[in-house]
Amino acid sequence: AKLSKAFPEWPEKLQDWQDLFVEIGDRLKQAQIYEMTLATYHFAEALLVYIDHIKQERNLLDYDDLIEKTVDLLSDRQASAWVLYKLDGGLDHILVDEAQDTSPAQWQVITALAEEFFSGETARETDRTVFAVGDEKQSIFSFQGADPQMFDKMRAHFAEANEAVEKPFQP
Repeated sequence: AKLSKAFPEWPEKLQDWQDLFVEIGDRLKQAQIYEMTLATYHFAEALLVYIDHIKQERNLLDYDDLIEKTVDLLSDRQASAWVLYKLDGGLDHILVDEAQDTSPAQWQVITALAEEFFSGETARETDRTVFAVGDEKQSIFSFQGADPQMFDKMRAHFAEANEAVEKPFQP
């Protein structure tokens, strides 16, 4: 109290200094976070390059590579016709679990594999089905490229496909 009376400008100056120190501290934290994020980014970038190098050197494929190669294979008219012909003899049911976490590329594979299920008359008498289970509310968004909205789009796709060949569809 005696100091405040003797130096009335001090409380305001001390408050200004405190505000300045807090601001400087916040800026230093932001700079530190930025530097750590940048270092993490550079590390991840180098790691991905290294992983690609090891995969090529050892002729390895990861899960994403397998999906990409399968989409490429099933997108090639000649190759896909042969693959689907070979699979058609033994493929009766497709089960997609956790379908809300299925990526657009994975759905491409599923629809290509199921295409013959809805071609109308077939040489096979077996009822072939696509069974997809999922709940958008439980999606792990962006998990393996997941797009939860695709679940609804694919539900509509398979409903139309069933309707076109007069097969029942149960949502």
